[in-house]
Amino acid sequence: MQLIDTGNSKWKFLDGVKASGAPPPREVIVQQCTRDKGILEASHMKKFQPSRPVIGFCTAVSVEALGSLTTLDSDVVKRILPYIVSGLQPDAKGGLDHKAGALMIVGLLANRVALSPKLVKSLIRSIAEVAREDARESSDLQSVRTSFMALINLVQLQSVEMLPKKAVDILNEIRDLSGILAGLTKEFNIDKFFAVFLESLLEFSSSDVLCRSTLLSVIETVPMKHSVHRIVSRLLHSCMKLSHRTNESISSQSGSWAKETLICMYKGYHSEFLGAVHNFLEDSKVQSKNEGSICETLCRILDWNLDLSVEVTDSKIWFALEHPKAEIRRSTLSGLNAFGILEEKVAGSKRLVNIHDAVLRRLHDDDLTVVKAALTLNRLDDYIRPLPLLDALEKVLQRCLGILMSITSDDASLPHDVAVLCLERAISNFHDCEEFAQQVATMMFPLLLIIPKVLAP
Repeated sequence: MQLIDTGNSKWKFLDGVKASGAPPPREVIVQQCTRDKGILEASHMKKFQPSRPVIGFCTAVSVEALGSLTTLDSDVVKRILPYIVSGLQPDAKGGLDHKAGALMIVGLLANRVALSPKLVKSLIRSIAEVAREDARESSDLQSVRTSFMALINLVQLQSVEMLPKKAVDILNEIRDLSGILAGLTKEFNIDKFFAVFLESLLEFSSSDVLCRSTLLSVIETVPMKHSVHRIVSRLLHSCMKLSHRTNESISSQSGSWAKETLICMYKGYHSEFLGAVHNFLEDSKVQSKNEGSICETLCRILDWNLDLSVEVTDSKIWFALEHPKAEIRRSTLSGLNAFGILEEKVAGSKRLVNIHDAVLRRLHDDDLTVVKAALTLNRLDDYIRPLPLLDALEKVLQRCLGILMSITSDDASLPHDVAVLCLERAISNFHDCEEFAQQVATMMFPLLLIIPKVLAP
């Protein structure tokens, strides 16, 4: 320092060091960095291979200087960017400390300033590469989690709607990606990042097998109850758009990935899935944009069948059974005997959902005419397990008795007929089943109290 002539340069503040011989306090250097951005840029020593203490010092100065600035503009970002980029390289000269410092500064910038979309995409890809390398080379899960949190913060703090395809490809290579995300969801709020990541996987899954595999793994592993509606709606809208390709043939692969994803969603999030499908079918915007039956349009894609008159498909039956309009649910049930769809055991098959589960739900339908149609199905007891069937029959009977006790005789025909069907089903299906005798008796006992009152003069 004694030999340096600072003159009137940006280093003149070091004259005090020459006089005293003592190293300048870090606060002094930070102050100078805030006054002269050139010092901030020069402090990164890009042309040298810095030691670990130097890297730590540079990172601390940069973080404190950026934190001291009232506003961060593009000039500041431009000057600090080379230090970030070099730290995120696989062969970073400063090693792990440089990488950690770069990730820390990225988080600070993302929180303080709106970065350009191009820069955000570049940083997302770079941090994804860091996370991949950490997963490959390190047995320490904490380093992988640190890289992921830097990526998550960047996405959540900036305006990001979709991850770059190359970044998604890099993330797909990470071993146990779903497990890492599942662990992070338990400790941090990563909802926005998770939504963006899912949206990106959905966008690329139609043409990328690896994205499809990752999407299914994420659905099965990561808690995503609040994302079900968005995913189901996105998939069904994609199927509707695909159906408009009138001049192109629709191959089996066109809808297979969507159907496989829907099956996975149904298995993991049953009630949320059903709610999402109902909302989609009731959406007036969807109905106004499509001619004919929405259900048939969806099944045209999901079942790879262009001529629906040739075959009654499982998806077509299921969507009709879950349709918001009672008349469609009722007519579908009335036609199931003719279709013969219940003659086939579907347990364990890769169908959109189990048709028999949909039939069981119709026994709990809000519309009694639909319930009545479900009760008239042939061999119903062969395809619905005994306990769920008997429970459903008992609830329907109680419902009908409640209606009969509260309305006039003019309105009694429908609940009366449904109640009689329930009793017929219960007696014919369970009269010789000792384990269900008590429950059947419980169903019959209230009638013994009601009938004498009805017959009394």
